[in-house]
Order: sequence, then C-alpha cells, then structure tokens
Amino acid sequence: MFIQTRLSFSLIGQPGTVPAKIRNVAVSGIGSLAHYAAINVMKRLGNEKVAYISTNTTPNSYTALLGKATDAAILTPPYTSMATLAGYSDLGNTFDVRDLQGGLVTRTSQLHDHREQVKSMIRATLRSMDIIMRNEAAVVPYLQKDFGLEPKIAVDTYEILKRVVNSDGDIEDPVLKSIIDKIRQESGITAEIPADRLIDLSPLREVRKR
Repeated sequence: MFIQTRLSFSLIGQPGTVPAKIRNVAVSGIGSLAHYAAINVMKRLGNEKVAYISTNTTPNSYTALLGKATDAAILTPPYTSMATLAGYSDLGNTFDVRDLQGGLVTRTSQLHDHREQVKSMIRATLRSMDIIMRNEAAVVPYLQKDFGLEPKIAVDTYEILKRVVNSDGDIEDPVLKSIIDKIRQESGITAEIPADRLIDLSPLREVRKR
C-alpha cells in the first residue's frame, strides 16, 4: 500500500528571494525524490539553470538555508512551516505531483505464507490514517508533544499532511505505470517492467472490500 502518492516537498528560499536569482538549491540527495521535486518546482518557476547541493538529510538542508549556505532548499514538514514562519519565502510545492513517497512493503514469501498477517497490518495502517485525517483536535497536540513543535508549526504541518496523505492506500493503474516508466527511464532500463512484478495491491484491495 502507498501512504503517500503526492509529494510533500516545498521549495523555500531566502527572505525576499526572486526565483530568477536562485543559483543553488539544497536537496537531501542527488537523484532523490527531493532532487526530483526541486527540479519540478524550479522548472515551474522558469529557472532551470541552478546547481543542486546534496546535504544528505532534510534537516541539513534546513540548516544550510538558515546559514545562508544556499539560496533555497527543498523541505518537508515540519521544516517547511518552521522556515516560512521564520520569514523565509515559500516558492512553490509539489503537493499535486503524483509519485510514491512512503508505503508498506514485505517479502514475497511473507505475503505468500502469512497473508492474513499482512492484511492485518494493512488494516491497522488504514485505520490509523483515517483517524489522523479525521481528528485534527487530537493529532495537532500529538505533533506538538511528540515532535516538540510550536502550536502554529503543528497546525501547518497537519494541513500539509491532509493534502498529501493517501488515505485509501491505493493508486490508479495509469499513475502507477507512469511512475514505473519514469524510474525505468532514469535507471537506463530499456525493457518494459510489468507492474505486477514489483507491486501486489491485492491484499489491500481485499481489506478495503470488507
């Protein structure tokens, strides 16, 4: 199952940043989803002549932004809200970009030998996601307490989660195919790769029918 089928990245720039003046962008890794998201946003902004700096982690990208070591950084919650509330510029996001960012995987043998256990895990995860999406009054205080977030940052983080969390765990076949094709092309693989060689959503769909 897929917990996110929309990317939760935002491009955050130095205060007063003009997109055309951006020369470099901090990303957690070259070739990563963060890198892909940054390229996507910069393309929308009309500036593709930028250098991407690998920082290894999103917290490091955030630190690079604060330390003025980069013109902009691609961030995810809660760093997105931490930066914007501190006066940094929100230059765009990828909340509408369909891709895979988080989910559940298991071995083929586990799925074959312990299918009901796998389905129980899927069922529990779906219930958790449903509770998260329906209970802002409980989730925001949880984010504050367990992640040490200020109230406004916790609220903003929750608003982003609501936009990107894939509450039914499923994905449309054409979207899945396009994502697999993108990965295949980026990896230099010329042969077609059938989705059923990589993904089995039948346990999820069995759970959802009940």
